[in-house]
Amino acid sequence: EMVELGSMDYTTPIANSAPNGKLVEDALGLTPTAPVTPAEPTTPTTPEVPAPAKTEIKMTIGSTTAYVNGEAKTLDAAPINRNSRTMLPVRFLAENLGASVEWDDATKTATLKGDATTIAITIGASAMTVNGESVALDSPAIIENSRTYLPLRAIANALGVSNDNITWDDSTKTATLVK
Repeated sequence: EMVELGSMDYTTPIANSAPNGKLVEDALGLTPTAPVTPAEPTTPTTPEVPAPAKTEIKMTIGSTTAYVNGEAKTLDAAPINRNSRTMLPVRFLAENLGASVEWDDATKTATLKGDATTIAITIGASAMTVNGESVALDSPAIIENSRTYLPLRAIANALGVSNDNITWDDSTKTATLVK
């Protein structure tokens, strides 16, 4: 015997209830149910992997404010221009491109370690090593005001930034790189 409670119609089955299609009893009495139709088999799909986030770094000669993805960050040393080359403070650039930096004071060598890249640069040397291979520098690394400066393009390239993603705005003296 079907009983009607309130405005609910207990004579019409509802979907997605008890899988056996039978009426079940709960605290309110009989609850209508209908057989659950199994879902159509689906083909497994590969989850969509989002593209890695890009990092944009803007640094201006003489300014201790740099921008990483539009967010202002304070540098402990401003980028400089030496030997007609833009020289950047190594730690800030490397860490914002996902690499760590170690300093060996005895040999005056900075070692940058990224995911698949190890770069070693000795102050004053005309070459650096990238994963054990020598790469010529167009300007040697320097120390100024107790900070290690490395040539922008050489380091950015070694850390995976292509030349197409490095720009220079001469009017503002700003280097922009995107990885």
